[in-house]
Amino acid sequence: MRIDVAEEPMTALAEYALLPIAFPVDLVLDVTARADGGFDLSARRLEVPYVKDYDAVDGEGPLHW
Repeated sequence: MRIDVAEEPMTALAEYALLPIAFPVDLVLDVTARADGGFDLSARRLEVPYVKDYDAVDGEGPLHW
């Protein structure tokens, strides 16, 4: 996978604000520490899914950065 990083002018934030930042949450990752200092991740399905909607938070979003 290739990731390109570029600096954009402040005027580009209006374009970013057009992208919705809401998504359904129906599972979470549980973290378990291992004896070797590492960790394991395991997915757990939520009994009550919900929508995480960053657009619904007043005063947030790219236009307020």
